[in-house]
Amino acid sequence: MECRLASIDVGSHTARLLVVQVSDKSLMETLARDRAYIHLAGHISEDFPKVLRPEAAQIVGRALVNFQEKISSLEGKLVFAAATGLIRETANRKEFIDKVYDISGILIRPIDPEVEALLSAKGALTFARGGVELPATIFDLGGGSTEFCFITESGHRVTSLALGAGILTHDLLRSDPPLPGEVQALRDEITRVLVEGIGGDFKAGPRGTLIGTGGTVVSLAALGLGIGVEDISADKINGQILQLGEIESLAERLSKLGFSEMAKLKGLDKGRAQVVVAGAWAVYHIIKHLGYDRLYVSMHDLLEGMVLEFLEGEGDGGERLEIGIDLR
Repeated sequence: MECRLASIDVGSHTARLLVVQVSDKSLMETLARDRAYIHLAGHISEDFPKVLRPEAAQIVGRALVNFQEKISSLEGKLVFAAATGLIRETANRKEFIDKVYDISGILIRPIDPEVEALLSAKGALTFARGGVELPATIFDLGGGSTEFCFITESGHRVTSLALGAGILTHDLLRSDPPLPGEVQALRDEITRVLVEGIGGDFKAGPRGTLIGTGGTVVSLAALGLGIGVEDISADKINGQILQLGEIESLAERLSKLGFSEMAKLKGLDKGRAQVVVAGAWAVYHIIKHLGYDRLYVSMHDLLEGMVLEFLEGEGDGGERLEIGIDLR
């Protein structure tokens, strides 16, 4: 089986594209990755019910036009375009999706948080072909939410929390650089969401494996390794270890920098710099709350998971998103 397949994730902070060369159902070579920072948290109404403002569809639509051009230039086939994070929670979701389709010709389809968690775990585990030590946890920190997949000897469970770097930044960090009181309020909110959302039965303790995905996690790894943005790749990032203390030091350092200073750091682009303080503290508190002392980094996530799921559906046009996977 030789083909070129693409997947798209339109999240709360970022729209992302992956194009891969597939030689069989388990071997994928990355041909292209692309992203556009769409900042949907800044284009949503403050009242209730939440609605995305008209300009949001224009921003997303233009990003997807560029993605489609890249897919076409590589002679790829788009298998699925997922809408995650804020999009699935807004009252005018259908109107927004229809407008994006009118602009780009790409139909983005909301997926449930539970499906997102499983697909993200499926993608993340592709780099650990030798297996992982159980119990294991895979989390995907996004702009509007964080999805968790907990794996034990007896099976797996998933959950999604309203814990996103973009939303936390928008709601709690108003100063540049953030004031100490803002940072403390941010940390208190992260802790509250984790305590209320993840019970003790999900905590694995120091034993087992914790894998993190998402733009913030990758950026923290790049900062720790001193890798420039242009040199970030799965080969360099996958499997890297971030210690809890290392992440705490990075979060403290970033919290004291202004946006213009952060944007100059090697390994951090301007789009990620806008939300990295909130993201770094979220990663730190997730690790600490779950009882781990380190994190394994994966660039593989939902995008790879969607391609794998398509392949396992035996080429049914991307409609299959029922998860029938053995995470072990």
